This record gives sequence, C-alpha cells and structure tokens, in this order.
Amino acid sequence: MLCHVAYPEVAVYVGGYKLISIQAIALCRVSTKGQLMDGNLEPQKARIIKAAEYLDVEVARWWELAVSSRKGKNIKRKDLLEMIEFCKKHRAVKYLIVDEVDRFMRSIDEYYWWKVQFKNIGVQLRHANRPEVDPSDDRSIFDELIDVYRAESSNNERIHKTPDKQMAKMCAGYYTFAPLPGYRTSSTPSLHEVDPERFTLLQRAFKALAARTLTVDEALKQMTANGYRTINGNSMDMARFKQLAVKPYYAGIIQVSDWPVATEHGLHVPMISKDEHEMIKFIVSGKKKKFVVNKKNDDFPLNEMLCFDCYEEAKKQGKLTGYRNHNGKKKDVESRRYYYRYRCRGCNNYFKRAELHGLVSTRLDRLSKDIVYWDELTKSLKTAWKSEVENTTNRITALERRKHALEDEQTKLAVSLANAASPAVVAATQNAIELNAAEVQDTSIAIQKLSNDDELDEFIGFAVSYTEQLRQNYWKLDWPDRKRCEQLLFPDGFYTTRQKKVYTPRISAMYRSKSIKKEPRKALVSVDGGPGGTRTHDTLLKRQVL
Repeated sequence: MLCHVAYPEVAVYVGGYKLISIQAIALCRVSTKGQLMDGNLEPQKARIIKAAEYLDVEVARWWELAVSSRKGKNIKRKDLLEMIEFCKKHRAVKYLIVDEVDRFMRSIDEYYWWKVQFKNIGVQLRHANRPEVDPSDDRSIFDELIDVYRAESSNNERIHKTPDKQMAKMCAGYYTFAPLPGYRTSSTPSLHEVDPERFTLLQRAFKALAARTLTVDEALKQMTANGYRTINGNSMDMARFKQLAVKPYYAGIIQVSDWPVATEHGLHVPMISKDEHEMIKFIVSGKKKKFVVNKKNDDFPLNEMLCFDCYEEAKKQGKLTGYRNHNGKKKDVESRRYYYRYRCRGCNNYFKRAELHGLVSTRLDRLSKDIVYWDELTKSLKTAWKSEVENTTNRITALERRKHALEDEQTKLAVSLANAASPAVVAATQNAIELNAAEVQDTSIAIQKLSNDDELDEFIGFAVSYTEQLRQNYWKLDWPDRKRCEQLLFPDGFYTTRQKKVYTPRISAMYRSKSIKKEPRKALVSVDGGPGGTRTHDTLLKRQVL
C-alpha cells in the first residue's frame, strides 16, 4: 500500500529572480497492512516533521506505505525508485528523511547501496531520531553502521524464528497463511472456517472429479454455471482450478511444499477425503496410476501363478494377476455386477476366479486320498535319517578325542604353572579349559540325541500334522502361511496352461502314493494324475522333508 502526499514548492524572490528553497522528501514505512491500519505511521510523521523543522526545510512529498524491507527485497522497491525519479526532476530536494535506520531498510548492503544512489544525485539521507547528527562525522558514521547492523540482525532473527513458530502452529493443526477459496478467516487466528458461499460449490466439483463422474473441464464449467465467483466477482479459470484441486489443504492436511513438517489432521473442516485427494492428483496431472500387482490381495490369493505356456516361450510377464470388472452399469445402480478374474500378463489368457480356485481345491483334496500310511512314511524317513546320522559318527569320535586332549592339557598346565604363576592365573586358565571341555561335551550329547528314535517319531508326527493342517486350511491362510504351505506341499508350485488346467510338477514326499508309475522326467502332471518318479527320487524327496 503506497500513499503520496505532495506539498507545493516554496519560492522566494530576490531582485526579480526566483529562488527555490531547499526541500526534502519523507518516508514513513511499516511492514504490514495491519500496522498501517492501526495508525503506526502517525508517530513517525510527527518525528519527521520535527526533524524537517530542525533542518529548516520543507517536506515536498511524503511516501507512506506498508512494505517489507528485509534483505533481498529492497533493490527493486517501487517507492525507492519513485523517490530517485522525483529527486532527479526536482533539484531543490536535498534531503531524504526517515524516522530511523530500520524504517529505511534492514539490510547492510542494500542500505548503503541506496544511500550512495541518493548521494549521487545530491540527496542526503537523514534520520528523524537524530536530526542533529552530522553525517560526515566519524562518530556518526560508526553509530549509523551499528544501527544498520542491529536492524539486519533483528531481521535475521525474525526470519529464523517466524518459520519455527509457523511450523509449531502447523503441527498443532493451524494454517498460518491466507485462507484458500472455500474458507475464510475466523475469530481464532490461523484457524479458518467454512465460507458458505463457495465451500459447497467447490466441494461438489472436487468430489465429482474424484469419482470420475465429471472431467476437469466439466467440473469447472458446472461449478461456474452454479454461480461460483471469486472474491473479486470473477469466474475461476482452468489454471487456477487445477492448482487448487491438488492442494492437500482441502483434504485436511496442513503442508507447505518446501517445509519438512506436515500435519495429517488440520483443525479446519476438510472438503474431501485423503483418498479423493490422491485420485484428484492423478487425474489433474494427467498421469495414470501405475499398475502394481498386489501379491497379498486376499481376493486373489493365486496372484503370481505361472503360466507354463508363456514360461516355455520365455515371456517375462507370464504370470497371473487378479482383477475385478463390472457390467458397465453406473456405480449407484442396483443392477451393477462385479466379476472376478485372473489374467495372464503374458498371453492375456484369463480364468474366472471361481474356476481357477476350484481346480486348485481339487488338487488339494486329491492329496488327502493319496496320503501314505504313517508307519510306512515313518519307516522311509527313518531310513533316510539313519544315513544322515551315520555321517555324524566321525564327528562325535573327533569331539570325544578333543575332550580327552583338553583334560590332559588341563592336568599338564596345572603342574607346570603351580610354581611359576600366581594362583589367579592358574585358576583363570583352568576355567577356560573347563568351559571348552563342557562345550565339547554338550555338542556331543546334542548330536547323539538326534539319533533317538522316540524324538524322531515325535518330530515326524508334528511335521506331518502341521503340513496337513496347512493343506486343510489353505484358503483361510494369510499370505506368508499360504506360501509356506505351497512350499511344503508343492515344492515347485502351481502351473496353469492356456487350456485352463492346473499342474503341480512335484508333490511333497509325504503325499506320494505307492501306486504311482514312473513317468518321463520332464512331464507335467495335471490335477487328474500324480507326479512321476523313481524309488531313488522318492528317497531323496523324503530326505528333503527333514
């Protein structure tokens, strides 16, 4: 806000010649419009008038304004540029009077830069708080420098403290800036309330945009047709509408782009939800939401199942992904129906979800019919286990020899150190040897326990029971347990083909039937048959269970 007050030039005639009296210009400045409205310029004006009387000059023109004088804002200040031009046209102006240093500006570099600019056109900068000071005096030059330094230091302190205070308010849910369209200031500072004239119209436009019932252009046109106008009485243009649509403030989020702090729950009434805000951002930016496979989607537990035909053709995207579509009816119509399917990302072959789940369930149910008898399974596992235990015999023997060697070393050390070392050293050495011997003993006992038949029976029973429970509850398991179940039952997982069949290349050893015949090594076995293999292959698989 800038206010000019002009006074006529005072002329004196001597011997028929017109002499122009020495004049001055004056600057009264505050930082905000609120300070200007509160009458903070009046004390400055009073002091400047007294300084002009002391200097015996007339004030030809006044500049009264509310403008920031902080560092970096002064080089192109409109009021200072106008003063320079005025002084060039009116050579009688010899003084620029300001109340004090910080009323001129709060930057050392810019202060002296402008002071020199005025000096170059014959105008001297004077301060109303010290009108009697001679600017050329050394002491006065030093005092002026100190005042300018204090003004800049005060400004720097404000720069650092103000953002901290604003951030603290933001964390509490307040918005310290001017209210956005749809809101207005309230009796509580930094807490905005709903603007009934604009809030509803903006809200309808944003929600329609998020629901994709209207395009960006249609939403703006409808809002304008319903009577939305800015504070100045104008209709909103497209650029401004897009700019507002992506503001997190409307979703109740207090955030400033270049500040690290953000508050998810502002104290003002949100216009839209956070999900709607995210959708609007994608729509307005023109970017489609990146498709990400939700592997843990409970609606589609068979996500990532391999399409074997695509695998043989070396297609990178040959895996299934679940999706939902509808019959094209509007969302709010009762006749709208949803359909769940799986689609191969490589060949676009698809399964109905119920169809694919049924094939897998059939394969899981078939396992319960093919399970071998527990005693036969236990016998086979014991055979495989004993072969592993035999491999530990040499290690146990070595550990026993190591134990006896440590005991002999302990005896010899005690004899040799009894006379040469202190009792404390001897005791510490013996303790170290005893600990090593105890560790060897514990390791040997643990290995020997592994060959205990009773413990092996208990372990096999638990393993089989645990696996069977996973199989029976396959569709109720969460994602980690479901993948664990598949690894136990079908080590190579499930495959599907374009003929809409499900295959399991390999089944766990505990679910292999005696009656299965040998099949080609690379053959895939469908839900109607079991996996192939030989007796040696079966033994190896049983060993893997352990």
